[in-house]
Amino acid sequence: MILAFDDGGGGTPVMLVHGLGTTRRVWADVTEPIRAVGLRTVAVDQRGHGGSADRLPPWGIHDLAEDLRETLDHLGIERAIVVGHSMGGRAMFDLALRHPDRVIAIVTVGAQSEAPVAPYRAVIEAVRAATVAEGVHGFRRAFEAAGEIPDRVDRDPSYRQEFETMFRANRAPMIIAALDAILAMETLTSRLPEIRCPMLSVVGGEDTHFLAISDRYAELVRGCRTVIVPRCSHYPMVDRPRWFVRALVPFLRQAGD
Repeated sequence: MILAFDDGGGGTPVMLVHGLGTTRRVWADVTEPIRAVGLRTVAVDQRGHGGSADRLPPWGIHDLAEDLRETLDHLGIERAIVVGHSMGGRAMFDLALRHPDRVIAIVTVGAQSEAPVAPYRAVIEAVRAATVAEGVHGFRRAFEAAGEIPDRVDRDPSYRQEFETMFRANRAPMIIAALDAILAMETLTSRLPEIRCPMLSVVGGEDTHFLAISDRYAELVRGCRTVIVPRCSHYPMVDRPRWFVRALVPFLRQAGD
């Protein structure tokens, strides 16, 4: 399916793919700095999120990857740098392995290349149970308990309002379908040495469930570099956007040359 998107700038395209429960607006603080160095940004809403259509479940991470490919086709983009946050990173890994000819480089932001394992799996299962029982309200409560809400929500009243508006637009059946896709994700970690394009791994220094696997990316993907963003958790592009841009933009510029 073709996803809702914001497209701007010129030069090498950079596709920005958000995570569970957010939208393309999560990249708002980083799109202009990327465009300012002569790159094009294409920020998308994943299926069942934001302005993109819903799809009846079941569907999986591979379907999210195919959505990215079809959107690139729609835009006439043969190859792009893909930046994926959390669930968006899962789709990015699938795209890079299924369609390596479409990917110039990849950036994983707090993302895993396999289904959650203990103890994180229990966290995701609890989020799913709360969403089934209480809808979007339960999802919001459980997501915050899991530490997967930006820290900025608590310290920035204007951003809190923006985030809550974005979050209330979630549709519980689509969140449940996405959680099921995450829980059933094919293990891609063992295939990561197949990735030949440049790769950057960005993770928050307090993002407990993602630090260990981020270290593995540097071991498995030749030339992969890991950047740990201090004093933030799962949303470095929201909570420390200047730090995030300083880590991201030089990599994008080099990959886009």
